[in-house]
Parts: sequence; C-alpha cells; structure tokens
Amino acid sequence: MKKVIMGIVLAVVLGGTAAYAQPSGFGIGVLWQQQIGLGNYGVGNSGPSLSLKLPGSPIFWAVNLGIGDNYFGLGIQGDHYLVYRNIAGPVYWYLGLGARLPIGISIQPVNFLEIFVDAAPSLGVRIDFGSGDHSGVRFPVAGVPLGFGIRLWL
Repeated sequence: MKKVIMGIVLAVVLGGTAAYAQPSGFGIGVLWQQQIGLGNYGVGNSGPSLSLKLPGSPIFWAVNLGIGDNYFGLGIQGDHYLVYRNIAGPVYWYLGLGARLPIGISIQPVNFLEIFVDAAPSLGVRIDFGSGDHSGVRFPVAGVPLGFGIRLWL
C-alpha cells in the first residue's frame, strides 16, 4: 500500500501542472470497455459507454450499459486526471484517480479529435437484480476495464 501511495505522490510531483494541458471545452465521445473481472463478479460492465467532459470540471465522466443473459447493468464512472503529459507530437499519456486508477495513451491528431486507450484497475460496489447467484449487493468487487475511445472536443 505504501508503494501505491508513493507512486501516486511521485506521479503528481512529476506531472506538475500537466493537468492544465488537457483539452478544454466540452468533450463527448464513445468508449468501448472490456471488463476483466477478478473472480466471478467484476466491477463495471463490458460494452459501450458515453464519454463526457464538461467545461470547468476536472472530471472525465462515462456512463456505461451492460446487458447479459441474466443481468442488466448501468455504471457511472468519474476520473480526475492527475497527470497528462506530452510524449511526442500529438501523443500524450495520463494517470487518473477515482474509484478507478486509469492509465492510458491519448492521441490528438487535430484539436477537436482525441483517440485514447487505457486500463483502469477499479474497486466498487455491485448491485445485481438477477436471480440466484446473480442477485444481491457485493462489496468490494474489483476489475480491470480495458478501454478504447474517441472523443470530440467542441
């Protein structure tokens, strides 16, 4: 645990004011996440998400929907990017913090378009309204969603 905390502190210090280099304005896009759960019940849903970044807010939001044989899932996630640094040209890397710990790569070939991929170890609560083994409240649940998205900046 100490190593995780020290890693986060180091990322913040090395990131400096990098968070302010993020695209500004209103961002909207689509995100596909593939959930890799730990055990039988991972946190979150695999499938499509709506990605939002509101002007003046430091949080990158996503709303996702999961539908399976015995379940229906609706998820909300919010990530605050602690580090957002340029690697070269239009390529950036980022590290965020929330109930997830996203780390990823963002490519901005033009000012209004962003293409990104990330992995985000997550911890959360899962409420299932199914039957049998698929019902009830579970905490903690963990997973690692792997995501690919495209966001337009307006």
